[in-house]
Amino acid sequence: MGFFSPTHVAATEQIADVLIYESTEYEIRSTPLAQLFSKQQIDAILSIDSWCSASWRGYKAYWRIEGDVLLLTGLEVDPCDASTPVSARGFFPGQSYPIQADWFSGDIQAPTGKTWGTEEELSDGTITISGYGVELRTFVVANGVLTDSYVERAEW
Repeated sequence: MGFFSPTHVAATEQIADVLIYESTEYEIRSTPLAQLFSKQQIDAILSIDSWCSASWRGYKAYWRIEGDVLLLTGLEVDPCDASTPVSARGFFPGQSYPIQADWFSGDIQAPTGKTWGTEEELSDGTITISGYGVELRTFVVANGVLTDSYVERAEW
């Protein structure tokens, strides 16, 4: 009996939510709306019946931190093609954007765009990249309120 170990995995990068903080726009790697609604609930509210490989969630959310408050400022369905704006009323009856995200607690990570490679000289004198890193800004949120924000280097 053999063991299969892939050496190459291909996947489509997913369309990220957007967060604006202090006039800077970040593509975030967190999905705060998923703490309040399941995928099935979101699909039903948005009437999602198809998706593209770059958006398995079927939507793109827009967020802003104003003062210390995390706000949902908009949603789009089908971000791969049409990017149709979605009313807040389907998720939050009787409300309009911006919506205070008081349901969300956790870390929101956002690459800042700064990356680097770690160079290594091999025995034959050639230079190769042996590691890779990215700078991440982390926003720590408790019940929709920003409690901390810091920048760190993530390497692999």
